[in-house]
Amino acid sequence: MGRASDQQGFTLVELLVGMLLGLLVMGAVANLLEGAYKLFLPDQDRAQAAEEPLAGAARMARELRGADQVVDMAGNAVDVIVSLNGQLLRVRYDCDVAAPDNPVNPYDDTYRRCVRREAAATPGEAPPALPAVSAGVTVIDCICPGTSSTTCDSAAAAPVFTCHSEDGTTIGACAQLPPDPIDPDDIPEADDDPPEPKWPTHIAVHIDVPERGDGTRTRFKGRVSFDDGLYLRNVDLRYAGAAS
Repeated sequence: MGRASDQQGFTLVELLVGMLLGLLVMGAVANLLEGAYKLFLPDQDRAQAAEEPLAGAARMARELRGADQVVDMAGNAVDVIVSLNGQLLRVRYDCDVAAPDNPVNPYDDTYRRCVRREAAATPGEAPPALPAVSAGVTVIDCICPGTSSTTCDSAAAAPVFTCHSEDGTTIGACAQLPPDPIDPDDIPEADDDPPEPKWPTHIAVHIDVPERGDGTRTRFKGRVSFDDGLYLRNVDLRYAGAAS
C-alpha cells in the first residue's frame, strides 16, 4: 500500500478550471440547440397549418363528388343529397362560420371555419331539416377571410366555392343557374310540375389558412393556400337523363 503522499488528485484550481470549461461547453451546446429550435418553429407552424385543412378539404371534396342532388349552393356553402356508406344523407358544408374568440389569440377574431352538418334523407321526399350550425362538426378551422395574399387579418369573407361552366369559363361564386329556354314545341301545361332547379356541376375549392396555424406568433402573417376541384358527375348525369 502506497503512502498518502504518493496518491495523486486534483487541486482546487484544477477543479475550478474544469468546471468553468464544462459550463462554457454546455452554454455553447445550449445556444446551438436554441438556434436549431428557432429554425424548426416555422416548419412546425406551417406543417400544423397544413395538416387539418388538407384532411378537411379532401373529405369535403370526396363527399360532394358523389352528390345525387343539389339542395343549395353559394360562395361559402354547398348543400347536397349524397349516399355515404349505404345511407342517404343531406350534407351541408358552411365555410363562413365565425370562429369563437380566444382571449389569448389576437388574430382569431376574423377567422372563419368550415362546418359540416348532416341529416338522414328519404328517397323521393323533400330534404330533411339540418341541425343547428352550433351542433355541426368543424372540418376546417382558421380560414383566412378576404383575398389578401400577405395577411390573414381581414374581416371580409372571400368565396371558398367558385363554380365553372363545362367549358371552364368562370361563373363566379356558386349559385343556381337560370332555367333553360322554353321549347316552343313543348310548352309546359299549367298543371305540369315545375322544372327542377339547375346547378353548376364544376366546383373549384380555394382555402387560405394562416401560416401561423392556430398560434399567436407575430412573425407569421402570410397564408398557406389549398386548391381542389370536383365534378358533380351524378348530378350532371341526372340532368342529362332528364333532358333526353
